[in-house]
This record gives sequence, structure tokens and C-alpha cells, in this order.
Amino acid sequence: MLKIWHAFKKHVEKHPATLIHAHTLIVNGLVAYWAHKKWRTPYVVTVRNTDLNVFLTKFPLLKPLAFKVLNHAARIITISSAYRDEQLKAIFPETRYPDIYRKCEVVPNGIHDFWIKNRRAKENKQMTPGLIFSGKIDKNKNLAGLLEACNQLTAQGFDLELKVLGDGPLLTMFKNKKYDFPVSFHGHISDKTQVLHLIRQSDVMVVPSFAESFGLVYPEAMSQGLPVIYTRGQGFDGHFPDGHVGYAVDPRSPEEIADRIRKIMADYDRFSANAFAGASR
Repeated sequence: MLKIWHAFKKHVEKHPATLIHAHTLIVNGLVAYWAHKKWRTPYVVTVRNTDLNVFLTKFPLLKPLAFKVLNHAARIITISSAYRDEQLKAIFPETRYPDIYRKCEVVPNGIHDFWIKNRRAKENKQMTPGLIFSGKIDKNKNLAGLLEACNQLTAQGFDLELKVLGDGPLLTMFKNKKYDFPVSFHGHISDKTQVLHLIRQSDVMVVPSFAESFGLVYPEAMSQGLPVIYTRGQGFDGHFPDGHVGYAVDPRSPEEIADRIRKIMADYDRFSANAFAGASR
């Protein structure tokens, strides 16, 4: 932090700023706070997944610094109402939270124009319900939880197939396992047209991550009429009422993930229409 501050100070002394945007609370936010103390330069700060789920959770000694940064910020940006209403409230004392809340603005991430230009309502669901997962294949993205939910559904006589998009340290392990339902692993795909094609061949986007900054894959899938299953209390949660474009779930509960998949498929046309309309936001 000190190294960044010294470099930043030299730059600003040559190129004075009238407003600073700190893209993270910890590290960048502290630099912005020091700049404010030195030059009275106003700043806004964005609070992200790493700030809440790593720095402030695993290093509680940083909480007083974080509060100073938030307390002196002109505005605080969160990309989800869940971060504003749940995560920040859980981290800071009740007496301090109202001052932070009053300065918060929820500014969600936007999806690439490609998805807007290629928006298409879903015409028919697949004969065999198709689930799709897109993300890094690691512990956090929780493909394991989704696979267990699929196992439970299959054991209950619910037919399904799963497409997995993404690469990561656990990919080989998952590919080498045997499954009682069709699973296809597509690896990392950089070509948006290929991703679009695979999404259109699916029915529901399911990514039950443990921690999520926002989750662009959800609105991307919604732009093609796919309902979504996302994580309760994390990035995407709060943008739509639960049960409108999909469901928020506890990532530690494969039973809940399985139940929500079943509920979406039982009322698919409503969920799909809501998801397609919601993507335009």
C-alpha cells in the first residue's frame, strides 16, 4: 500500500486530480483516503468481493482502516444491493452502518453489447432439461455443489444434462469422474458466438458460487431467455425479487439447488419470459 501511495503521490503532484475513484476498498481506497487527507481531494470508492470476503473477513484488523476510507468517501459504490444491505451491515457496527448506507449507490456491472444485439427470447425448452455452468473450475465457483444437486435430481427420476464451460485447477478431476447423467466439458471459450450457441442449447444457467462480485454470466444467459440460479447474499442477489428470473440459493445446500432447478422447470415459460425482459436492465 505504501509503495502504491508513493508512486501515486508523485503522479498526482505532476497531474493534479479533482476527483479520485478507488476501484477497491482495501489498497486503492486507502490510497484515495491518504490523498484526501493531503490535498482534500474528494473520492468515491467501489466495494468488491475481495474486500468483503477476503480482506475484511480474514483480516479483521483492517476494519478500522476500512471504516475510515468509507467514512471520508464522497460516495460508496456497490455493484449489488446485497453487498450494501447485507455484507456491509454484517461487517460494521449498527451505530456506524447508517452513515455508510446513506452514501451508497448500487451500480451493477453491464454486459457486452454483443449480448444486447443478439438478445433472443427462448422459443422452446429442451426435451431433456439442459443446465449450463460457466465459470472458473475451482472450489469457489462450486461446480461440485451443482453436480451433487444433479445427482440428487437424477436419483429422483428427473432427467437432465449439464454443459460445463470454463477452465481451472479442478477441471481434470471433474472430467475424470463418472456421472449418472450426461455431462459435457467445453473448457474455456473466448469466442462469444460459441458461448451464445451453447447457451441457446440450454435451459437454465446455474452457478452457485460461494463468493461472487457480480456474475456477468447471469444477465448474459438471461439475454437468451434462460432463468438463472445464483448465490444468496452475493453479487447478483437483490437485482430481482427471488423467484422472478430464477432463485438465490445457499451454495452449501445441493438439496436447495436441486429443489430450485425443479421449481424453475415446473414454471418454465414464466421464468424464461421474466429473465429475457430483465436482461434489458
